[in-house]
Amino acid sequence: MLVFLLFIVHRYQVKRKLSRELQDLNNLKDFIFSVITHDLRSPLYNFNTLLSMAENKYVKEEEYSDYLKTIRNELVGITSITESLLRWAKSNQGYLKVNLSEFSLLDVVAEVRDLFQPDLVERKIHVISSFIYDFTIRTDKDLFSFILRNLIQNAMKFSEDNSEIEIHANKERETVTIEVKDHGVGMTTEQIKNYNASLSSSTKDLKGTKSTGIGLIIAKDFAKRLNIKTTVASEKGRGTTVKLTFSSPRS
Repeated sequence: MLVFLLFIVHRYQVKRKLSRELQDLNNLKDFIFSVITHDLRSPLYNFNTLLSMAENKYVKEEEYSDYLKTIRNELVGITSITESLLRWAKSNQGYLKVNLSEFSLLDVVAEVRDLFQPDLVERKIHVISSFIYDFTIRTDKDLFSFILRNLIQNAMKFSEDNSEIEIHANKERETVTIEVKDHGVGMTTEQIKNYNASLSSSTKDLKGTKSTGIGLIIAKDFAKRLNIKTTVASEKGRGTTVKLTFSSPRS
């Protein structure tokens, strides 16, 4: 009788686990379809419209430069969302492997900053690494770069031209603290609440482009997988600071 009861309990637990996994996959599928519907369809439609206008010569020669900038911004947005979704889908299906290594924090910051150099120069936004000395950290370099890239990209979206984005970093023994701070429009109480609950918030950046904060939510999920604690502090009209805290022991 005891063996039979243990068998029943085991089958029940397995069934519950499979049910949760199936529900998680359904939620992931619904989320991805939602993003494709709302966040990819619109820029693709705009992209197609601009190309049609150019093909039919509805665009004056002197307007080409502005339209090309618009197309580039649309493509950057599409690429960013697609990459984020692919990485997140892989992580939720168990295909994302964590590869720990030691690397220079300053090198990663420089690599990420270089990715946004054209926009930074055009908008005269300065990314300042304000930590006194460089040091090595131990985590997954690829995932950490993805997290940092999304934090800086989000800071750029909501920063005025001719402003600064500060990156503060400190390491005490094996504890690393990194802050990405902007002086932009800031977040509302509801947006902070949604971020803490890992919910996307639809808003518009300073260019009027719709932003859902999906990149930030996925970056937060990756940070959790790396045992990196994320906290956000913000005030409307006075900027936002996102802090990463984690343990980085020597190998």
